[in-house]
Formats: sequence, C-alpha cells, structure tokens
Amino acid sequence: MRAHLARLLVMEPDLLLLDEPTNHLDLESLVWLQNYLNTYSGAILLISHDRSFLNELAQRIVEIDQHKLISYRGNYDEYVAQKAARQEQVLAAYKNQQREIKRLQTFIDRFGAKNTKASQAQSKRKQIDRMDKIEMPDSSERHVAFRFPQPERSGRKVLELKKVDHAYGQTVVYRELDYTVERISAPFWSVRMAPANRRS
Repeated sequence: MRAHLARLLVMEPDLLLLDEPTNHLDLESLVWLQNYLNTYSGAILLISHDRSFLNELAQRIVEIDQHKLISYRGNYDEYVAQKAARQEQVLAAYKNQQREIKRLQTFIDRFGAKNTKASQAQSKRKQIDRMDKIEMPDSSERHVAFRFPQPERSGRKVLELKKVDHAYGQTVVYRELDYTVERISAPFWSVRMAPANRRS
C-alpha cells in the first residue's frame, strides 16, 4: 500500500481517487499521508471509515440517502450535526405537508359529490396531485441482526482416549493413558484420568 501510494503521489495528478487509503498503514505512514494530503494542491475524492482521518481532510461529504445524493460542507463531525438539523427540517416539512393533504382530502371527501362544490373539490384534488411529495425521513439507525443456532446437545461422553502414548524422541512422557471427558450439565464438564504407566 505504501509503495502504491508513493508511486501515485509522485505523479502529482490533479485529482486523487482514494478508497480506504489508511488500510494496512502503520501509524507513522498514516500520519505522513495525512500531512501530505493536507498540503496537496489538487482535488481529492476520498472514501474512508476512519473518522479522525475524515475530520482532518474532508471539506465536503456526500451521502447517499433514500436514493438521493446529499452534499454537506465541512468535516465528518460537521456533517453529523448538519444531517441531524436537516432531518429535523425535513420531518417538520413532511408533517406540515401531511396536514395540508389531510385538510384538502377532507374537503374533497365532504364536497366532492355536491354540484355546487364539485369544481372546488376537483381543484383541490389537482392541488394534491401537483404537490412534490416529501418522503418521511428515515431516522432509524441500521443494525445488523444475526444469531448463532443452538448446537445439538452432545452425548454424556464427550471425549474418550484409550491407551495413548506420547514421547519426544526417546523421551517418553506417558504410556497407555486413558482419558475421558463427560458432560455433567452445561456449561460444566467433568474430566477423569485413569491411572496409567508414566515414566520420566
């Protein structure tokens, strides 16, 4: 990664496209790269999950939200504050629009069948149709949910070794070792070692 970045930076391009450039960099290399990019005269399009790195370098953050690109000026911390304020504004606008739609629809439902008010009801129906509908802002945080299935319960005798020998070259550690592991009740286990011939 360091060699690739060095080759790229020596070329001094007008635009740098960097996708997770801090991956696989040690701290010294990361600090050097950050300082270099702070003095870089060209434009940088950067993708990164490193929040402190973004706070040092970012001047504009573009987010994909509800199938739209939304641009925020400033670093990551400023983006978080601006996004929260924007969501509040969108939510207020959404609620106002829903109230207006409900008011118009109430008039349509009440007077749509009356000859004297039919044209007004039709006008209000067109008014609803012409509205640029505001989507409900999605303020819920995304969570990844997963679970590990409960494994099948083992038998009472979990492990059994019989007449096991072990040696390092000519040095015998043990001979004819009998070894049994039994399940008592989860999560406790019982270990029993039968007497065996042991030589030092």
